[in-house]
Amino acid sequence: MQTILNTVKNIQHRELLQLGKIDKTCWGIFNSYGFKMLNTPLFEAYDNYSKYLPHLKNKFVKSIDTDGTVLVLRPDVTLPLVQSLAKEYKDPQKFLKYAYISDVFLPYQGRHKAGMSFVQAGAEILGSNETACDSEIIEICLSILDDLDITTRQVDIGSVAFTNGFFEELQLNADQLEELKVAIDARNMASLTQFCEAWKLAPHHAEFLLSLPMLIGPYEEIISKARSLCINQKMVAALERLESVIEKLHYVYPQEQVYLDFASSNRLNYYTDMIFKIYAPGAPYALADGGRYDNLSQEFGVPRPACGFGMNLNLIAEHLEEARLQPPTPIRQHLLIQYTKADEQLLANIHKLRQQGYMVVSIPYYNKFDEEDYLAIVKYDQGKYDFLKGKQILLDLDIDLEHM
Repeated sequence: MQTILNTVKNIQHRELLQLGKIDKTCWGIFNSYGFKMLNTPLFEAYDNYSKYLPHLKNKFVKSIDTDGTVLVLRPDVTLPLVQSLAKEYKDPQKFLKYAYISDVFLPYQGRHKAGMSFVQAGAEILGSNETACDSEIIEICLSILDDLDITTRQVDIGSVAFTNGFFEELQLNADQLEELKVAIDARNMASLTQFCEAWKLAPHHAEFLLSLPMLIGPYEEIISKARSLCINQKMVAALERLESVIEKLHYVYPQEQVYLDFASSNRLNYYTDMIFKIYAPGAPYALADGGRYDNLSQEFGVPRPACGFGMNLNLIAEHLEEARLQPPTPIRQHLLIQYTKADEQLLANIHKLRQQGYMVVSIPYYNKFDEEDYLAIVKYDQGKYDFLKGKQILLDLDIDLEHM
């Protein structure tokens, strides 16, 4: 049995450098779009998450509070963010934009890397149901990927409202509906055929259900097929809204190829309308995903429409490394000093250099080190310096050890 303790790992220097670059990129984009920062509590009540993420509850990392309440390490940021903003801002018309970069505790699997937690960046727009907000959320993701040089990608967009409009026609119970969603998401035609027969679906319902897994492809091609399959006004309205989102996205990204995928589902139960995922060629996972969730804030007493996204920064770092798009540049120390004795003169000189902004490491002469980590290397013995590497570099940096 795998547990959190036997699967956790250190994040090493190289990966931390890469994550630091990605963090900086994300915050730069978030700031340019006017988002405020927020960090939600590390622990949350188990009952909140089990309601909206029931299919993931066996993967939660749980703990017990002092009063016996079951807690979980944060497996999602949107839920506590919306809850906290509902408490702080009671006016449902209040327009809010918040972004975060936080640890999320759920298993993830990349091509070569995996873990029980990851760093997630995300942004949420609350207080408006305008399609311009939906398109802005996707635009922000694309802007971040642009800045990371991930310019070859695929944007897949679907609509929970479109499929929910169809599900309402079937009048299924909760268990049947969950079975159906799992089969659609897996594009399991055998199971869908069995459902049509077992539930004695009407011919037009069966036709739609069996067509749904095939509703995937370029926007211009698939949107007309989706229109032809509409069987009620809710489905028509969902497609009209989706077209508006994509139209606005193309105002900003006119050349971006958009694909529709009506079988794909984001298993977070709070999504109500547009959902999207962004993939890079060769990556077996989405680099970013999100959508619209207009009913979630209502659960906490404030009816406030919203949309947002999240991206797993560990997976993005893996993709950058594999695609050799932005290998992190090692932060090399300016100077390494090997000493036989750390005397007053040496320690005073090192302190002075550090105050001047230089990165200096001192070690005993018998310790080993990685030479490539340092621009210059010297030995120090009783007030004398022996230059082993980079004397000219030190002079270029205006470091004159012999005359300090």
